[in-house]
Amino acid sequence: MSDLSVFDEHFRQWSYAAARAWGYPPPPLEWFEDAHVRLPPGLRTEVGRGIDAGVVTTVDGYRYRLPSTGPHDWFGRDDDREHPVPIWRAYVQVAEYLRVLSLAADTGLVLSYDADGMGIAVRRGEDLLWHLEASETFTEVYELSRHLDRYGVGGVDHDADHSDDDALRIAKVVLDRRPLYFSLVGIGGRLDFSVAVHDAHHFDLVPDLVPVGSQP
Repeated sequence: MSDLSVFDEHFRQWSYAAARAWGYPPPPLEWFEDAHVRLPPGLRTEVGRGIDAGVVTTVDGYRYRLPSTGPHDWFGRDDDREHPVPIWRAYVQVAEYLRVLSLAADTGLVLSYDADGMGIAVRRGEDLLWHLEASETFTEVYELSRHLDRYGVGGVDHDADHSDDDALRIAKVVLDRRPLYFSLVGIGGRLDFSVAVHDAHHFDLVPDLVPVGSQP
């Protein structure tokens, strides 16, 4: 079975399991057709590869676990329409985690997932080398980068509520954790930066390439 087929089969099983757990009817065919449009073949193949390799494992029938972390949710609930709602960003983030895990193989780098306020973090020892965040689409990635630029130049209020402001949340983490590199990833594109922190409130994200595996 191809990695793409592995994902598609697991996605179908996860969807049915979530529906059963929440008392929903099975998702209809058009629901799966829409999901396959929003989750393109390359992404599905990458996650399927992780499933086949045992890196991505299933918990409770419709959740997932990665090495040393989880379980995490593939779906949210929609009680009005009675069907699971894929958390699209999660699929992108898992695919990127797997991609970076492959790039970092045999380098001594350690990855974490959804920890310390970061989507993905890459460390060498205690040093944070790379912070990555995922969105569903590149349009969302680009808009998020613009908001981050505004915070970096205009200044970050660390006491401000960031519950509805993803850019502010990330800006606070960048200033607090001070990674050497930062990336935003979505379906259709990515933006890579080196990070220049000027003080406790200001920073620049400088367009760059991330030298995975090399010594800083």
